[in-house]
Amino acid sequence: MYSRNRSGCLLLLPILLVSGCATTPVRLENGGLWELHTIDDELLYGNSEITLRFDSPGKLDGFAGCNDYSGEYRYEDGAIDVLEVEPTTARECDPVILEQEQRYLRILEDATNYHEQCDLLRMKSREGERMLFKRVKR
Repeated sequence: MYSRNRSGCLLLLPILLVSGCATTPVRLENGGLWELHTIDDELLYGNSEITLRFDSPGKLDGFAGCNDYSGEYRYEDGAIDVLEVEPTTARECDPVILEQEQRYLRILEDATNYHEQCDLLRMKSREGERMLFKRVKR
Protein backbone atom coordinates (compact mmCIF):
# COMPACT_ATOMS: atom_id res chain seq x y z
CA MET A 1 0.00 0.00 0.00
CA TYR A 2 2.78 2.45 0.87
CA SER A 3 6.23 2.70 -0.59
CA ARG A 4 9.37 3.96 1.11
CA ASN A 5 9.68 6.91 -1.24
CA ARG A 6 8.85 10.53 -0.62
CA SER A 7 6.12 10.78 -3.25
CA GLY A 8 3.60 8.82 -1.16
CA CYS A 9 3.30 11.65 1.36
CA LEU A 10 3.12 14.25 -1.36
CA LEU A 11 0.21 12.42 -2.99
CA LEU A 12 -1.72 12.29 0.29
CA LEU A 13 -1.58 16.04 0.91
CA PRO A 14 -3.56 17.26 -2.17
CA ILE A 15 -6.31 14.74 -1.50
CA LEU A 16 -6.73 16.04 2.02
CA LEU A 17 -6.57 19.68 0.96
CA VAL A 18 -9.45 19.32 -1.48
CA SER A 19 -11.57 17.30 0.92
CA GLY A 20 -12.79 20.48 2.63
CA CYS A 21 -11.83 19.49 6.14
CA ALA A 22 -11.88 22.01 8.95
CA THR A 23 -8.77 24.03 9.60
CA THR A 24 -9.75 25.17 13.08
CA PRO A 25 -7.06 24.20 15.58
CA VAL A 26 -8.12 21.68 18.19
CA ARG A 27 -6.85 21.33 21.71
CA LEU A 28 -4.22 18.62 21.57
CA GLU A 29 -5.51 16.81 24.64
CA ASN A 30 -8.87 16.34 22.92
CA GLY A 31 -7.30 14.95 19.76
CA GLY A 32 -7.32 11.26 20.60
CA LEU A 33 -4.65 8.86 19.43
CA TRP A 34 -2.14 9.72 16.70
CA GLU A 35 -0.08 7.18 14.73
CA LEU A 36 3.28 8.21 13.29
CA HIS A 37 3.35 7.87 9.53
CA THR A 38 6.72 9.39 8.54
CA ILE A 39 9.90 10.90 9.95
CA ASP A 40 11.45 13.33 7.46
CA ASP A 41 9.20 11.90 4.71
CA GLU A 42 10.43 8.33 5.32
CA LEU A 43 7.99 5.58 6.32
CA LEU A 44 8.63 3.59 9.48
CA TYR A 45 10.63 0.35 9.34
CA GLY A 46 8.72 -2.81 8.54
CA ASN A 47 5.46 -3.18 10.40
CA SER A 48 6.52 -1.01 13.32
CA GLU A 49 3.96 1.22 14.98
CA ILE A 50 4.51 4.42 16.94
CA THR A 51 1.66 6.23 18.67
CA LEU A 52 1.16 9.48 20.55
CA ARG A 53 -1.70 10.60 22.80
CA PHE A 54 -2.06 13.94 24.55
CA ASP A 55 -3.98 12.60 27.56
CA SER A 56 -4.71 15.69 29.59
CA PRO A 57 -3.35 19.19 29.75
CA GLY A 58 0.38 18.78 30.05
CA LYS A 59 0.62 14.94 29.84
CA LEU A 60 1.40 12.74 26.85
CA ASP A 61 2.03 9.03 26.32
CA GLY A 62 2.20 6.39 23.66
CA PHE A 63 4.04 3.44 22.19
CA ALA A 64 7.43 4.12 20.57
CA GLY A 65 7.89 0.86 18.62
CA CYS A 66 9.37 -1.26 21.42
CA ASN A 67 8.41 0.49 24.62
CA ASP A 68 5.64 2.55 26.12
CA TYR A 69 6.57 6.11 27.06
CA SER A 70 5.15 9.14 28.82
CA GLY A 71 6.06 12.77 29.19
CA GLU A 72 4.99 16.32 29.79
CA TYR A 73 4.41 19.21 27.41
CA ARG A 74 3.10 22.76 26.99
CA TYR A 75 1.66 24.32 23.86
CA GLU A 76 0.22 27.58 22.59
CA ASP A 77 -0.56 28.99 19.15
CA GLY A 78 1.30 26.32 17.17
CA ALA A 79 4.33 26.23 19.46
CA ILE A 80 5.00 23.14 21.56
CA ASP A 81 7.57 22.46 24.24
CA VAL A 82 7.94 18.82 25.21
CA LEU A 83 9.51 19.04 28.64
CA GLU A 84 10.52 15.42 29.01
CA VAL A 85 9.87 12.00 27.50
CA GLU A 86 10.78 8.78 29.30
CA PRO A 87 10.23 5.12 28.39
CA THR A 88 7.95 3.44 30.93
CA THR A 89 8.87 -0.12 29.91
CA ALA A 90 12.18 -1.80 29.04
CA ARG A 91 11.42 -4.39 26.35
CA GLU A 92 14.00 -5.85 24.01
CA CYS A 93 13.31 -5.76 20.30
CA ASP A 94 14.92 -5.67 16.87
CA PRO A 95 17.91 -3.27 16.96
CA VAL A 96 16.63 -1.39 13.90
CA ILE A 97 13.26 -0.77 15.58
CA LEU A 98 15.01 0.24 18.82
CA GLU A 99 17.15 2.74 16.89
CA GLN A 100 14.00 4.15 15.26
CA GLU A 101 12.37 4.40 18.71
CA GLN A 102 15.32 6.34 20.11
CA ARG A 103 15.29 8.70 17.13
CA TYR A 104 11.53 9.27 17.50
CA LEU A 105 11.78 10.02 21.24
CA ARG A 106 14.68 12.41 20.64
CA ILE A 107 12.76 14.32 17.94
CA LEU A 108 9.60 14.37 20.05
CA GLU A 109 11.46 15.79 23.03
CA ASP A 110 13.03 18.41 20.73
CA ALA A 111 9.71 19.42 19.10
CA THR A 112 9.11 23.16 18.78
CA ASN A 113 5.98 23.51 16.68
CA TYR A 114 2.96 21.59 15.46
CA HIS A 115 0.12 21.98 13.00
CA GLU A 116 -3.06 19.90 13.05
CA GLN A 117 -5.37 19.76 10.04
CA CYS A 118 -7.56 17.17 8.36
CA ASP A 119 -6.74 14.38 10.80
CA LEU A 120 -3.01 14.98 10.28
CA LEU A 121 -0.60 16.29 12.87
CA ARG A 122 2.75 17.69 11.78
CA MET A 123 5.52 18.32 14.27
CA LYS A 124 8.92 19.88 13.71
CA SER A 125 12.03 19.85 15.91
CA ARG A 126 14.62 22.54 16.58
CA GLU A 127 16.92 20.73 14.15
CA GLY A 128 14.26 20.81 11.41
CA GLU A 129 13.31 17.14 11.61
CA ARG A 130 9.68 16.58 10.69
CA MET A 131 7.15 14.02 11.82
CA LEU A 132 3.74 13.36 10.28
CA PHE A 133 1.04 11.64 12.34
CA LYS A 134 -2.41 10.43 11.28
CA ARG A 135 -5.34 10.47 13.70
CA VAL A 136 -6.44 6.94 14.60
CA LYS A 137 -10.17 6.59 14.11
CA ARG A 138 -11.84 3.98 16.28
